[in-house]
Amino acid sequence: MENEVKMSVIPKNIEPYETACEQCENTLEVKVGQEKLCILKEELAACQAAQAERQHYKDLFDLAPDGYLVTDAQGVIQEANRAAATLLNVSQEFLAGKPLVIFVAEQQRRLFHAKLTRRMRLSNPVQEWDVLLVPCDREPINASARVTLMRDREGKPVALGWLLRDISDRKQAELAL
Repeated sequence: MENEVKMSVIPKNIEPYETACEQCENTLEVKVGQEKLCILKEELAACQAAQAERQHYKDLFDLAPDGYLVTDAQGVIQEANRAAATLLNVSQEFLAGKPLVIFVAEQQRRLFHAKLTRRMRLSNPVQEWDVLLVPCDREPINASARVTLMRDREGKPVALGWLLRDISDRKQAELAL
């Protein structure tokens, strides 16, 4: 009798059950696929937002009215905006990889190196000093250099941000007084 009960529980035709299992598996695969698609859409949206943010930064950087440079700790130019290139009378592409000191008047280079070295050791994030710059094929100009120390996530100094502003007119006015 026990054997009869067990036999009656097992269906004679299991095809409908196999079909149902396959449909369940297919439905599960579709749901997993939909979840993956949602994740990919979110990642794409995040990438697009990051790209838009980078473009916004680049536009602000390039269109800034003052010269802006990013150098490594030794003063080698990594990035420069249009205004910096115009101030130094060269192309933006030319500036990348060049030491900023080549645009400093020769009589101020030793002092410039000393300030650069000291800048990397100081804890305050911003320092400002005047410097005589020598643009390519132009007369020297007096510039104000506002130098910002940039640190990595661990707090180690990694770069310098330079805001350069032509102050030649102001210097001439001071001399006239």
